[in-house]
Amino acid sequence: MELILATLMEIRDEHRKHHEKIEQLINKVNTLEQENKVIKKELRTVKESANRYELSARSLTVRILGLQVSQEEATANSSDRNKVAVKNAYDRFLKPIFNTAKTKGLIATVPQINTAIAQGFRLSSNAKDKRGNPYPAPLLIKLTDMSFRKAIFICKREALAPLAAEGAIPIIVEDLTSATLNKMKELREDERVDKVWSTEGLIRYTLASDKEKVRKFPGAFTPVNEVIK
Repeated sequence: MELILATLMEIRDEHRKHHEKIEQLINKVNTLEQENKVIKKELRTVKESANRYELSARSLTVRILGLQVSQEEATANSSDRNKVAVKNAYDRFLKPIFNTAKTKGLIATVPQINTAIAQGFRLSSNAKDKRGNPYPAPLLIKLTDMSFRKAIFICKREALAPLAAEGAIPIIVEDLTSATLNKMKELREDERVDKVWSTEGLIRYTLASDKEKVRKFPGAFTPVNEVIK
């Protein structure tokens, strides 16, 4: 009988020790989970800050998508092709936009190409359409003044409308970071979202359930489900 009691007491003590160890492990796991949440939050903050900084560095640049390579550009020396592409974009699209902006009083005068554009070049691209045909490489243009950039986005639709009847015209968009573009793509693929666009690097969107209200998405590294319930 005493042996049985001693055995039971030993088992009880062992059980108590195991229970204490389990509680310690649970507390440790909870502590690690809390620390992990803090680290993730801090990491997201750092990523968002870096993304905003990169967007700010691109604040004077625009991308022109779909600008076909002209015969002059195609036959130019490799060192001159970018210059030819930039001049083509300025003469055909940017100058008409600046003319409209001047008429609206957004800029005082229509800037010449060297006054408006600091530099420009084609970006390497392997993008293709559904038939496998390559798209024209995007043209990146860095402007010299923020007023020119604002004029482009305010007046591009009105200024380029007459050219639409002649055929496809290039699309002028902001020069966004990969993180921002990926988040916009994720939003567009969400059935709860109606439209997605960007304004000065910030993501804007409307919901399918409320198409009139424009909402601002917090950041490129914010989970969609955290914002859209």
